[in-house]
Amino acid sequence: MKKNLLFLLLAVVLICLTGCEEEIPTDLGVAISSSPEGASIYLDGTYLNLVTPTIIEQDFISEGYHHIRLYLPGYNEINFYFTYENGDYLEFENNLTAPVPPYPVFEITDPDDFEHFIDNVINVNGYIELDNGQSFTNNTAILSINGIDSEIYVDNYGFFYETISIAAGENELQMRANGPNGDTGLSDIVTVYGDFTAPEIEVVLWWNTPTADIDLHSWNPAGEHCYYANSVISDGYLDIDDTQGYGPETFAVETANVGVYEIQVNCYSLDEDPYSDASIQVFFDGALQQTFGPHHFIVDDYNGTDPAAWWEVCTITVENGRCVLTNDKPTSQVREKIKLDKMNLPKK
Repeated sequence: MKKNLLFLLLAVVLICLTGCEEEIPTDLGVAISSSPEGASIYLDGTYLNLVTPTIIEQDFISEGYHHIRLYLPGYNEINFYFTYENGDYLEFENNLTAPVPPYPVFEITDPDDFEHFIDNVINVNGYIELDNGQSFTNNTAILSINGIDSEIYVDNYGFFYETISIAAGENELQMRANGPNGDTGLSDIVTVYGDFTAPEIEVVLWWNTPTADIDLHSWNPAGEHCYYANSVISDGYLDIDDTQGYGPETFAVETANVGVYEIQVNCYSLDEDPYSDASIQVFFDGALQQTFGPHHFIVDDYNGTDPAAWWEVCTITVENGRCVLTNDKPTSQVREKIKLDKMNLPKK
């Protein structure tokens, strides 16, 4: 009896061990860790609302070439690249280090700290150099708007000139960039105020390459098409048509009409970029609802006829005084108009 019980216990242990071995994950995606922990993770320019250590699951990462950026305040930003295929399980461990000279320093000349604006579109201008007085030679920097990072272009003399959208109320702007040895410099925070009411619907587009022209397209429940050639419709507007990289472009609706709004993105031109990754944020009454993307574009199509150059992002349904992200479709009449609109885009 004791022998039988012993054999039974051994069998149970063996089954458990075998089961555990079979359950070891081998295809979960990309595991990222850092020392110290807590670094924000950006995939192809988009903040994932994740910090280290974590796993980007396979369902959330497409096959192909990707860029990861890690940043923890007080440490150097880390950038690395990898190629992912379905079924891969990749692990990346990173040691974060403190910045040492030379690193970038910033002079933000516009806007002024605590400045107030009655329009959501403002300019951010200034200059970057190294702390030892030498020239800043990189052509990109990061502009953080309320904690959301966006790459911006810096010219060969260290100057930057960027048009951005701010939210209603208080906004915090901060810049960072990497020096010649990868050491990260951080600007002071500039606080500005939007003296206007937050729109009921706000859709913000940005992308991660410097020469690509990515366009935001929106249709309201009546089928009016808001885009670069028709920037104002009866209930909304497109604030900026950024034709030379990074965005943002914003579609805003002050007072939403009942029905379905359709949001899509088109890769008008990649120009000198081999690809571009676009992301969308949707806000209701100034509160972030969801981030979509990044969506990987490898095809451009200025006239709108190639489906591979389009990204159907989401629909927004307005009913009973509320805005909701849904899978609802516009009316059949509006859907037909959307098809025609996409096939007949004017050239810029």
